[in-house]
Amino acid sequence: WTPESSFISRQESLQVDSDSIRAALTHRQQIAAWQITLELEGEHTRRDYRLFAEGEDRLSDFDRDHLRFLASATHTGHRLKPGLGIAYRDLYENGFFGRALDEQGRIRRREPTVFGEFLLPLASGVNLRPALYLGHAHIRQNFPEESDRHFDGFIGKLALPFVMILSPEDDAVLTLNPTVYLHEAEFGGGNLQLH
Repeated sequence: WTPESSFISRQESLQVDSDSIRAALTHRQQIAAWQITLELEGEHTRRDYRLFAEGEDRLSDFDRDHLRFLASATHTGHRLKPGLGIAYRDLYENGFFGRALDEQGRIRRREPTVFGEFLLPLASGVNLRPALYLGHAHIRQNFPEESDRHFDGFIGKLALPFVMILSPEDDAVLTLNPTVYLHEAEFGGGNLQLH
């Protein structure tokens, strides 16, 4: 729970009052050679904006509700540690999307996904864990300054995370994760994470 807070930026000519509730639950259980993982997380956020640029003094709000569920099974007894799973994401955002977009809008996204992955050891402490995600996305975006964007169809992603164990004693891990969007046949970006 994030208690109500207020942020004022004279540079951006705005004041934001915000409060949010987030919750997450993870359960892992080893059954014979299989590790079963269940994850559930949700978010409920409300923001009130006061925009006070020159000649402008208006109020606007923003609501965000997000729910994600994941269930997976990994065969820990096999050297490649193959895993399979299902996931579901439900996202609803409505209101003012901040000064970067500087407009009102609405996004509704529902996305069931199945995935598979395995582990390829490359060197001592370095692994590649390719993962394939296949799903069906139902996306509706409405912004007044743009034409509405609707997508209802197949989505696919290939992730190629390189995992480097920096310190086994401290469970310190560095991950470089480039991705490719299969449904668009293009580079999907990437990220660098340190845990």
